[in-house]
Formats: sequence, structure tokens, C-alpha cells
Amino acid sequence: MEAETTERKPSILDEYWDEAGLAGELNVAQITLARWRMQRRGPPVTHIGRSVFYKKSSVKAWVAAQERPAQTLRTAIA
Repeated sequence: MEAETTERKPSILDEYWDEAGLAGELNVAQITLARWRMQRRGPPVTHIGRSVFYKKSSVKAWVAAQERPAQTLRTAIA
């Protein structure tokens, strides 16, 4: 008996994470993402109804923008 192969249709949301998905990717709690949204300091967000989505390419750009040079002890004290 052959196993059925079910092909999944591409979704318009394939390029997005939901809140739980992004929280897992960033290793932060979902409440942290909600707090960042309220403070307007997290990654860009897309609202569809009451649902929140994060475009993967936008999140990657936001993560890259968070990069800062490492501080040495001397520059941290000065």
C-alpha cells in the first residue's frame, strides 16, 4: 500500500511568524514581545484582525540592527 503524499499549498503567511513562533526563535517569552510592541521597541509587526504576525525578513533586519560594538571595561567605566 502506497503512502499518500499530501502537498501543502503555499500560504501568504509562509513568510511570517506568529507570536509564539517568533518567541521561540528569539528565545523570549510572548509577553516580552507584547511589551516590546507596546513600547515600540521590538521588531516590526503586522496586525490581521486581533492576530499579530512578524515578517521574517523584517525581523532579521531588526536583529541585525541591534548589533552594537562590544564595550571594554575601560570604555564602560569612562
